[in-house]
Amino acid sequence: MYANPDGPQIMGILNVTPDSFYDGGRYTDPTACCDHAAMMVASGAHIIDVGAESSRPGSERLSVEEEWQRLKPILPKLRRRITVPISLDTTKAEIARRGLDEGVDIINDISAGRFNPEMLTTVSASRADYVLMHMQREPKTMQQAPQYDDVVQDLFRFFEDTLEKCASLGLCHDRIILDPGLGFGKTAVHNLKIIRDIKVFSKLGCRVLLGASRKSFLGTILTEDVQERLEGSLAIAVYSALQGVSMLRVHDVKGDSSGLSRCTSGAPGCNLGQKFCSLRLLYAQTAKTLWYRWGPWRG
Repeated sequence: MYANPDGPQIMGILNVTPDSFYDGGRYTDPTACCDHAAMMVASGAHIIDVGAESSRPGSERLSVEEEWQRLKPILPKLRRRITVPISLDTTKAEIARRGLDEGVDIINDISAGRFNPEMLTTVSASRADYVLMHMQREPKTMQQAPQYDDVVQDLFRFFEDTLEKCASLGLCHDRIILDPGLGFGKTAVHNLKIIRDIKVFSKLGCRVLLGASRKSFLGTILTEDVQERLEGSLAIAVYSALQGVSMLRVHDVKGDSSGLSRCTSGAPGCNLGQKFCSLRLLYAQTAKTLWYRWGPWRG
């Protein structure tokens, strides 16, 4: 479901929160929210991911009713306004149930069912797809000295175990999208190792989603403010596309869509090396910073 043979699908981020790290407070009004969603679709978004609870480091969790009061006036209007699939970013089974009743197509759960034991059964009983993300601890504490034996192998084992649990509940691999959770309980070094080896997770038989857009580890590497991280986000998006990632969750739909079309398309017979050269030509300084200059990620 939602496979795209021409490259990764673009999942446009629609935050209806007052406090998200990049665009908090911009789209809390239902009309502004739907206008922005429609603009993202016109710019190339294949999916719109709407969330009402911030998961930035240090953030507090909302109650079910607080979260629903933000979503209730938006979801019906959004469903009428756009025809692409709607993803609902929530960790709460009750919010997922209400969202499914309003016609959402995907449940995007940053907790992988750990926060609410009913989440997996709720999604399994529906026809929705499920984004299963890895995170250490919870948003409030996840960035307090995260540690791994081997970050890629640790995540691989986590996904194996969670997929087995999903299968036991009738939630099959073809409905699951794996997200390694960049920035969710990971240092900049951890994030770059995950990106470097992102192809490994496709061995689990599910689609893979990556969300690097404007995240703080890019600021660490590039010493840039959140408003100045577009080029780093684009470099990772294109690299990920060349590694076979199925979906990219982004803020800047137009930029990512344009960059991907320029770097992952080409004349018949265009090979991976030629495409990667396109990446380096378009984002040479950023790519050089990300992959060659910042030495700690190599180990």
